[in-house]
Amino acid sequence: MTFSVPQLQFERLEEAHYRQSVAVSIVQILRIGGIAGVIAVPAFVTNDLMFDAEAVAKTLPVRLAVAVIIGSALIFFRLPRVTRSPHLIALITHGLFFSFSVAVVMIQARLTNGFLVNVPGYVQVMIFVPIVCFSFFQAFITTLTISVTAIVGAQVLGATEVELRNVVNWMIGSGAFALGAAFVVDRVRRRTYLLEKDLKEEKARSDALLLNVLPPRIAERLKNKEPLIADYCPNVTVLFADIVGFTAFSRNSGPTELVELLNDLFSKFDDLVEKHRVEKIKTIGDGYMVVAGLTSYRNAAQAAKAMAELSLDMHSTFITFCMQRELNLSLRIGLHSGPVVAGVIGTRKFSFDLWGDTVNVASRIEAACPNDSILITRQTYDLIGPSFQATFLGNIEIRGHEAREAFLLNSRFSDCN
Repeated sequence: MTFSVPQLQFERLEEAHYRQSVAVSIVQILRIGGIAGVIAVPAFVTNDLMFDAEAVAKTLPVRLAVAVIIGSALIFFRLPRVTRSPHLIALITHGLFFSFSVAVVMIQARLTNGFLVNVPGYVQVMIFVPIVCFSFFQAFITTLTISVTAIVGAQVLGATEVELRNVVNWMIGSGAFALGAAFVVDRVRRRTYLLEKDLKEEKARSDALLLNVLPPRIAERLKNKEPLIADYCPNVTVLFADIVGFTAFSRNSGPTELVELLNDLFSKFDDLVEKHRVEKIKTIGDGYMVVAGLTSYRNAAQAAKAMAELSLDMHSTFITFCMQRELNLSLRIGLHSGPVVAGVIGTRKFSFDLWGDTVNVASRIEAACPNDSILITRQTYDLIGPSFQATFLGNIEIRGHEAREAFLLNSRFSDCN
């Protein structure tokens, strides 16, 4: 069993994304820590009094100065320009730690035996280093800055040899703790980032797959765990398309050639469906079913016109497709408009489908359509209006239904001009 440890540094672009992703949590920690630091000033003043009765006069100005610095930083951390820039966050954070280090040294120098009994103040500073740094390298630089400031400051401000040794020992111990914790925090954060990134990518893939079989609105309802998805849609237009001669063609074709041909053709149809903002329902062998008016078009006339545009484009695309491949095939397309029931069935393999008389009539109209033609019913013809050229065929007998008035859809009127 092997365990893969992420690199401390990602590539440049990935590192930028990583830092941006953790910037929000780091800013939140800095805000909470800053507020706590300001509130804690009275407690620190009380602590100073325990060591020296006159400590307040000596240390209060320094503590108030730190409180002002923290307050200013809190204002900066409210600015969108700062919170969106990991570089500025790191720079301000480094400045805060340097200010804290200087303040601790100054307070130690003002208290009796301050370099002996008040050195643990650095530990309080070091504790925050691992959780507010973007990387182990930043934590190392910050820890080094605090340590150097403490040691040099103690020496400059007159610490004895014993006091200086005490400061050095505390800095080594707290610095080692800060760096060890920073190493662990950095690894955990980067590992979490990679896992969350993989999770987002998997979610995006699953959403894309879901959208391939379901309309976006239906997919969203399914993801929200709606127990039963069933809608009555009063004004839709249903299209059925079927390839004439495909069964005979399939007898003389290999499986790879057959699937490749259908995939190529239906992919072109899919692009047209997306272009006209309608919904593909399913393919049935060499048949293709589409509906308009479920989501993108609430107006019945708009839905019917979009479907008429789609059918003409599908017909043109099919002719070009067959010419390029030298295929002796034909395409029949049937359209009918009216109400349907739309819903999702199944619990393991979801299927979105339509039911109702409108679906049956559209299917029968397609079956009654002449080869290489588009046949529409009176209901669809009345909705598309004068924008399209169509030839009235009279009453057409369709299996299982009464005869219906039908029209051959020829073209858009704009194509004739």
